[in-house]
Amino acid sequence: MKKKICCLLAVFFVSVGGLFAQVSVDPNDYFYTLAQAWELKGITGPLPQLRPYPASVIARIIEDVISVGIYEDGTIVPHYEQDVQSALYQYERIFSKKWHVGVELGGAYKAEIDLNTEDFDDKKNLVFVPEVHGDIVFNKWVDFGYKVGFYAQHSDWEDILPKYTNPDHDAILDAANVGPMDIFSEFNSRIAVGTTQYYATAGLNRVGYGPFLGTGLALNDTAFHAAGVTMQVNRPKWSFASLFEAIGASNNLGEDSSGNKYLAFHAIRLHPFPWLSVSYYENVIFGRHSDFFYLLPAPFMGIQNINGSNDNIQLGLLFELRPARNLVWATDIFVDDLDVETIAKLDFDSKQRIALQTGVRYAPESSPCVLLSADYTIIMPYTYTHWEYENENSHVITGTAWNYQNYTNTGYPIGSSLPPDSDRFLFSIQFQPKSFFRLTIDTAFSRHQNVAEVDTRSEGADYILSDPNTYKTDGSIYTHSHMSGGEGSSVGKHVNTARYHLNFMTGDHSMLVCQAGLKGVVDLPHKKGSRGRFSIHFGYTFEYIKNAGIDRDIYTSVGYTTKTDSDGNITSYTYKDTPYTVSEYGTAADAYDAMYAQAERDADQALSDWRDALYDCVNHYISLSVKYTY
Repeated sequence: MKKKICCLLAVFFVSVGGLFAQVSVDPNDYFYTLAQAWELKGITGPLPQLRPYPASVIARIIEDVISVGIYEDGTIVPHYEQDVQSALYQYERIFSKKWHVGVELGGAYKAEIDLNTEDFDDKKNLVFVPEVHGDIVFNKWVDFGYKVGFYAQHSDWEDILPKYTNPDHDAILDAANVGPMDIFSEFNSRIAVGTTQYYATAGLNRVGYGPFLGTGLALNDTAFHAAGVTMQVNRPKWSFASLFEAIGASNNLGEDSSGNKYLAFHAIRLHPFPWLSVSYYENVIFGRHSDFFYLLPAPFMGIQNINGSNDNIQLGLLFELRPARNLVWATDIFVDDLDVETIAKLDFDSKQRIALQTGVRYAPESSPCVLLSADYTIIMPYTYTHWEYENENSHVITGTAWNYQNYTNTGYPIGSSLPPDSDRFLFSIQFQPKSFFRLTIDTAFSRHQNVAEVDTRSEGADYILSDPNTYKTDGSIYTHSHMSGGEGSSVGKHVNTARYHLNFMTGDHSMLVCQAGLKGVVDLPHKKGSRGRFSIHFGYTFEYIKNAGIDRDIYTSVGYTTKTDSDGNITSYTYKDTPYTVSEYGTAADAYDAMYAQAERDADQALSDWRDALYDCVNHYISLSVKYTY
């Protein structure tokens, strides 16, 4: 059978040319969609838990498809013709050459229409990407994948991408300016050592986990890349995976970037029955110290306890049920923090920091439809968030303090791209009528609230009276549930509304985001003997947003100052250039109360101004690029 596979591959190599391929360093490559479809059809066994896969595993998966889909005489089984053709195409694309030179030239356009004022705004972006990439198999034990190049853009990617979409490129910092273009260096590489069942990898790349491609709760395939090592064991009845990464820290406001932040993850998956798999995973985010004991296949909760329970740990359960052939219903429960005591009392209006994703994936037989998926995601308020004190010996929070514990890498979410206090219905269908043409249709309906809207007047006043540039109140992953305890305090101060209530969708205003889009890839035919190949990539997304602007800060900290006499007694407070003196109000406490009452009135006004600034809009996103690969 191996001989027949090799012959079939050799014949196929003659008829097609090389395309972009760095599959072993990019979990968002189209190969992983095909691999998931082949797994659903039962053509391959269970896939490894962490993406991307080593080149040897990729080759084994493709060879499994080809071996299932050919007769003893080498002809293709009609029932599997489409799968075999796709597998042949992927094998050639990935392994025909050890290196590829690629160039992408493209553009993106966004048109925004404010439905309240009918104002029109548009943004344009020009992109140029030269790179060298490939997947190299040195022998049956060692393989290497890489992508080295540059990413040049005219405008910021955040200005021309639909809501809750992560960028395709891992180049966002330290740009060189050449005329109107910002040029970033972009590198990804990964070496794998071992067999297809037992292997370790090390490199700089993105990592994905779970059955929901590109939208996972724990490790999202589209999140920013990181330097790390993985170890995986893939057995028919069980599998184990671990990851240790050095990631980037931002400050409490989500700005700037620094090191000394780490992520550790491990998961064990059991297949007790052919129709059921159950996974348990743990994840820990920590910084200031590099604890390599998290590499051990031991419970992270125990290691965290030894460290004084100062690291930010999450855990999760993932169930995959096969109610019918080619169909899987998966449910992922991500637990950031639970108030077990209130749950035991059946009181769920408390700080339950969890996320849940459930949905189905279906791969039809002998159909141009490769994969159909539909899922629902819900993220409770303050999930993924975490505050950070100025140092380990204080309970003071500052905006400039590096945050080593929230669920971000270099300021970007590691898990879901949805912010806390959100939910979303997502439907996606992927077509591949021909091996050289594929089309994806996506629709999404999401809701999001700014949890700071439900804060009390006094909590709003606390934000306003705090030191400038200390807190975010935009409802993002940087809006946390804690406030500074102040100098000399033995404990920080909780935002009571956040600590004692669930707050999911309890505000008066929701941002509704409706999206419908399509994107496609066409690999242009080429003559035999020609050098390289061209491909066209195109996309369009329609987006309607009701109550745009909810993700802006509600309260802005301005702070206050105090004056004291020679004995250290407070004589006045000054807030917004207005003094509140002891001589006028009688006591320092009364002067402070008068100032605080004004801050509460200002909090009411800030909330009213925020609500008045909400608007509805329609956005159109268009992208087109041409890629050449030699």
